Amino acid sequence: MNTAVEGDPVHVIVSEWMGYFLLFECMLDSVIALRDRCGQTHGLVPEIVPRFYSMWLCALDDSALHDKNIKFWDNVYGFKMTCVKCNLRKNAIVVEVKPETVCSDSFCIKEIDAKSVDINYTEFQSRFQLTLERDSKVSAICGYFNVDFSNQSLKKVSFSTGPKSTLTHWQQVVFLLQNPITLMKGERLKGEIALKRDSVDPRSLKINVKTDLETTDFFLKSLDSKLKAIRVIHPPPSQHASDIISSMRTRLPNCDLKCFSAAPNNIPDENSVAATEQVIEAIENVGKWDSSSVIFNLISGGGSALLSLPLASLCLSKKVEVIVGLNKAGASIFELNKVRAALSRVKGGKLLDHVPANSVVVNLIMSDIVGDPIELIAGGATVPQDRCLFTHYVVQLNYFIKTCFITTNLLKRPDEKSRPHTSTCKSLFYNDFFCNDQNVCLPCVVVVEQFCCI
Repeated sequence: MNTAVEGDPVHVIVSEWMGYFLLFECMLDSVIALRDRCGQTHGLVPEIVPRFYSMWLCALDDSALHDKNIKFWDNVYGFKMTCVKCNLRKNAIVVEVKPETVCSDSFCIKEIDAKSVDINYTEFQSRFQLTLERDSKVSAICGYFNVDFSNQSLKKVSFSTGPKSTLTHWQQVVFLLQNPITLMKGERLKGEIALKRDSVDPRSLKINVKTDLETTDFFLKSLDSKLKAIRVIHPPPSQHASDIISSMRTRLPNCDLKCFSAAPNNIPDENSVAATEQVIEAIENVGKWDSSSVIFNLISGGGSALLSLPLASLCLSKKVEVIVGLNKAGASIFELNKVRAALSRVKGGKLLDHVPANSVVVNLIMSDIVGDPIELIAGGATVPQDRCLFTHYVVQLNYFIKTCFITTNLLKRPDEKSRPHTSTCKSLFYNDFFCNDQNVCLPCVVVVEQFCCI
């Protein structure tokens, strides 16, 4: 770019900068920078090809798409997971819209002339009204853009990314309504749309869509490039586990997937600590690129050994010595897990301390303990608990004389702070049976819960 600007005058800039819904990734910034630099250097503003752009909305009557993304969570293979819907619905969907689902005319919400537009092109709001072309149950609003190459010296050339035009790699962007609206032919769906860059990821967009009945803040972002998955398993990795990991890597090529083999004989080891540190790093990093993420935790029995991070003032070998000694002395699983929580930086709900504010945590917990106490399964790392009880159980236990070295000073380190956690919906308990590939019923419990960390 420097060579082009500093040499002969630039007469034409040709750039394919468009993203989903035209403005996603905000790559017009580069075109504007080059255009302005050329104008300042040579006093000549170059032509931009393509030059004219417009953004459009239309209404959709697509119950199948709505059910797949919204109603689906009401019954996930027999389990109610409605707590997931709210955050996931806020993700605008990039999808190929079926032309027959379009039920209204189109409305232009924004026009851009690349030769004169300024750097604030992503910040705007517009009212819209969509006139229904048939009786419909409007389930979503569709966004797309048109491009016009025309200027005084060129023959008119244009194309559209709308659902009734030839499909392009930009497809269409869909904003799902929480509650579909029934309208008759000729009636109008009125509303307002506002766009701005995301403050955390300036390449992404925040899009507020308002109708007479509801208002939603949508996000348009590249989800698969931000996915991070960490799987911790007991060695040796089974062929089934390897197949699952291979399948995930194939289906999500941009996902940062890591797998740790740890805790042989169900005893935590250094691999358990390394895996736990990676889990914490992944959770903390969520807030760097998304202020309202959904974090899924799949937890099963045996997780106490796989997810292990002792207090900073306690080495792993000493912690293992205490737990093994208590187990041999006859301590119950309830007492063992209280001790584990007291000596851990993640168990007993402490993993939630690392969850960014405004994120939603969804736990899928498979129990191996009679009575299904979720605060004990895998150490209850994601279940808010009263931490005062941890110290009580460690100090009062009489099973194992070597626990005397664990003092209350160790458990109450001054630099350890607890954050409050507020449950935003009741936990949903489902006592049922899972069937494996051989159709053998395995008794277990799955708990679905949601917490909003503040």
